[in-house]
Amino acid sequence: MTQININPSTSEDSEYVRQQLIAFNAAHVSEELRHRYEELNFNIKNEAGEIAAGVLSTLCWNWLEVDILWVDANQRQKGYGSQLLREVERIAREKSCDFIQLNTFSYQAPGFYKKHGYQLITMIENAPTGHSHYYFKKDLTYDNVCEIGQIRRIIMVTIKAIELEDLPALSQLYNELMGTPTNEQQMQKMFHYIQQNGHYHVLGAFYNGELAGSVMGIECMDLAGQCNPFMVVENVIVSDQVRRQGIGQKLMLQIEHIARDLGCEYMILVSGDQRKEAHIFYEKLGFKDEKVQGYRKHFNESIYHEKCLIGRRTT
Repeated sequence: MTQININPSTSEDSEYVRQQLIAFNAAHVSEELRHRYEELNFNIKNEAGEIAAGVLSTLCWNWLEVDILWVDANQRQKGYGSQLLREVERIAREKSCDFIQLNTFSYQAPGFYKKHGYQLITMIENAPTGHSHYYFKKDLTYDNVCEIGQIRRIIMVTIKAIELEDLPALSQLYNELMGTPTNEQQMQKMFHYIQQNGHYHVLGAFYNGELAGSVMGIECMDLAGQCNPFMVVENVIVSDQVRRQGIGQKLMLQIEHIARDLGCEYMILVSGDQRKEAHIFYEKLGFKDEKVQGYRKHFNESIYHEKCLIGRRTT
């Protein structure tokens, strides 16, 4: 029997092994993806020019991997981590990545990633000793299968967080929802606040590259019972031009996914009594009419009466 010798590898030996595996992998990956590899690293500096936060990420084939996301302990709660994560997500979408993957430890930021819509794939306990190692994934594209009569077709809908550049199109959608113009200057101010807050989740549905629908979920804290958070759903809208194609369902399922990841006990929304078709839609998604009376107090009565005349003042 031939004796096998296991030897320590030199740097040249290690590089040879690495290149052999790269060649093997390349043979199983399409030509389009084979050479897609790019490091995407960014940082935020303070007024003194010192690095306050940074992200190191790698685009490989059809996904992006966040290797390191770090914020200086003295610079936290300023939204730096969220801004960096959103930037690499934006680039991943621009470069047609299908998903983002990352890992973190229990003493780091698993809750932070859940708030940003990342789904826990698996967890390794006691790694390191006394802690856990989490692996997360965030899908960036969604296939939607739609049935119209006897016709079954596939449409491509991308659900993603609304970005600053999406606000003009979102304003048009809100005009369609509310029947009154949106104050776009104030909208931008509120959007910057929402981005810093972390408890607001504004999603857009993009159909053929155009914003076709949106939903906003607000994570609310509770001090009663088990003190679990809950989510309020607002501003559900799908453009009249693309309704009945499953886009609203996709939006609602994604905001529900975020709510579940955040540990919310329930989701709640209000819908005008006249919107019978919307009520059927929500009930099909599992929402129940709990026969509660809703009340609202408006501080600008002129705007309120204008909306009443239009009849579209509620979700």
